Amino acid sequence: MKVFEIIPADFFSVLVSPNREIYTDALMKLYEMFQTEINIRLKSFLAELEILLEDREYILEEGDEAADAEPSSLRGKARLIVRRFVKTGWIDREFLDGSFTEIIIPNSYAITVMRMLRELTAESVAEYDSLVFSTYSALNQAYTDSRDRMYEALLVARSNTEKLDFMLRTFYYGIRGYQKVIRENTDVNLLLKNHFEAYKEALDRVYHPIKTMDSFSRYAGPIRGILTAKQK
Repeated sequence: MKVFEIIPADFFSVLVSPNREIYTDALMKLYEMFQTEINIRLKSFLAELEILLEDREYILEEGDEAADAEPSSLRGKARLIVRRFVKTGWIDREFLDGSFTEIIIPNSYAITVMRMLRELTAESVAEYDSLVFSTYSALNQAYTDSRDRMYEALLVARSNTEKLDFMLRTFYYGIRGYQKVIRENTDVNLLLKNHFEAYKEALDRVYHPIKTMDSFSRYAGPIRGILTAKQK
């Protein structure tokens, strides 16, 4: 089966739109709600979009003007975003059984892409050791305690090994990307300037206030003595 037999042809258009940053943030909010709520209520999602849109410029796109919402209001812009997601195949809208409560249904392929986008932006620590340990533990326990579970242990070991291989390859290419940045930054003076400016900023922010407070106690006594003598 071909990719675009599953995913609509204009599915990725929201990621290259003039509003792509707003759309991406909206999708991340939708993914967050997907992880915590069984039924994502349209009303709740619209409220989250209104918060997201505050102090941000939403550019009207082709087809937006024909919508029956007021595009000048936050709620109107939020509804335009929902319509855009429906039109491009990210979500569907349905009613809960036996009610007038409208909910949002993310499509399965959209959930996969939203998860990928979240992983791209998340600052997580790769747990290499845990994969190695869990692989060893599964094999060791199956070998010593339950030989009849060896096949399941081998499946776990294979899955963990594939994950570890993927993580190490990702780490390798990530390191190469950092090396490229360093190689392209050939201006040593600029590199030193950036480094020491960051150091100076930290020094001004942390050390100087502490030093001032420390100095105050040292000099407060003599100054107080001088002022007392003058008053006499």
